Amino acid sequence: MTVTATAGTTLESTVELKFLVTIVDPCSRATFTVNTLVDQTYVLSDPFKDYTYTPFTVDPAYCPVTYSYTAVVKSSGVAADLSTAVTLDGLPDTDAVAPDDWTFRFETANHDLILGYEETYTISLVATTTGVNSNPGTFDLLV
Repeated sequence: MTVTATAGTTLESTVELKFLVTIVDPCSRATFTVNTLVDQTYVLSDPFKDYTYTPFTVDPAYCPVTYSYTAVVKSSGVAADLSTAVTLDGLPDTDAVAPDDWTFRFETANHDLILGYEETYTISLVATTTGVNSNPGTFDLLV
């Protein structure tokens, strides 16, 4: 940027000023408050089980938030692929598609999922905004 100043008719001075403008997305420094999640039980003979959780609080509140989850077999810590049995609607929206907003739906006809015995999975829920992840909220799912 160059600034030119004139005083009177003959005095002129030119000064070059350099500066840097940094625009920071406030959501890139967002913080989360993770709510307590409650353990759930899903009986395979039931058509489905919905679990609606309270969304995590993000500050600043206007930051867009998405949710994702992972699952592990509690007894072994081995990752479990429950993608065919668990649906997560982690977005506020107006769709009429189940499950409702901020809801896990446990639903499967795959009785081999638990290999003929009771199994507990630990589900970890993470909220994300602009590259910032919350600490996970966790709950156990007994199937």
